[in-house]
Amino acid sequence: MKTDVNVKRVLFYGDSLVYGKESGEDHRLDSKTRFTGVLQDLLGDDFEILEEGLRGGNLSGENPFFPDRDRLKQFHPILLSQLPVDLVVIFLGTNDCNAVNKDPADIAAALHDYPPLLKKAAQFLNVTVPKILVAAPPAVNEEHFNEAMQKVFGPG
Repeated sequence: MKTDVNVKRVLFYGDSLVYGKESGEDHRLDSKTRFTGVLQDLLGDDFEILEEGLRGGNLSGENPFFPDRDRLKQFHPILLSQLPVDLVVIFLGTNDCNAVNKDPADIAAALHDYPPLLKKAAQFLNVTVPKILVAAPPAVNEEHFNEAMQKVFGPG
């Protein structure tokens, strides 16, 4: 935690990528190896990187493979615990694209539900409404796209 009130605070909100789940492994990467830790080191003392990653999380709605993973439902309370921040980076996850979940129109529609919650939380705490950046997930490494992943996400 940074104690300088003048730092720029950036909240990364997403699924296992933000959580730091190592592809093909069961463990979480350490804080210096996760991209949020690397970014913190690169940006230096003028920034504070906050991570809110939930393995199996969906942009909205429940994940049929993991319970309690509706990130939209959790967004407002998490904001109340993290604000004030200058920027919220919302990561679209591969979980949103699995074979039994949502189509691109559903995903786009869910994104429209985030700004009002952000504004509501900022107004409640009487802080400036942060900017939002939406980030798409990286391409899936074909080496890790095995039979188990094909059952969840469909053929590669």
